[in-house]
Amino acid sequence: MTNLMDELAKDIHNYLLEISTEFEGKHLVLIPITEVVKKFGRNHRTIQRRIHALKDEGLICPVIKRNTIALYHIHNLEE
Repeated sequence: MTNLMDELAKDIHNYLLEISTEFEGKHLVLIPITEVVKKFGRNHRTIQRRIHALKDEGLICPVIKRNTIALYHIHNLEE
């Protein structure tokens, strides 16, 4: 685990999993990064670094990514 996999990263993962939609057995979420920034009250760079750490750990996988919005497949830790 990287040092960026802290409580904030885990909270972001849990939040994304909570708001995700289940589709064909996968948890998917379409979300603008600014919504996550507002939710956690942190700056854009901090949130982006935690999202990259989640990707590096294989906990989220981008399906479609545009400038300000992304569709992520969220892996549930309990599955």
